[in-house]
Amino acid sequence: MNLPQADWKENAEKASGFQACVNDLVWDNGYTQVGSGPTRGVLLDVYLLRPESSLISCNILPGISDHKGILLEADAMQFVRSQNQNE
Repeated sequence: MNLPQADWKENAEKASGFQACVNDLVWDNGYTQVGSGPTRGVLLDVYLLRPESSLISCNILPGISDHKGILLEADAMQFVRSQNQNE
């Protein structure tokens, strides 16, 4: 996704156009953007996770090219439990 003006945390109600559609798709389905920093210059890679409580850690690491890497650790059982509750 190319959303250079994306605001994943604070100003969802101020979003318009494509950004508003993305926000609705993400949040209406219970996802949270967990990447917190740029991985190339000022670009932020998008990592969506649900439920947010399954996030253990998200770290930006040196990469092997001009991009940095992301190490995302999540509790898979949180996801399974949330799926079971929705059934």
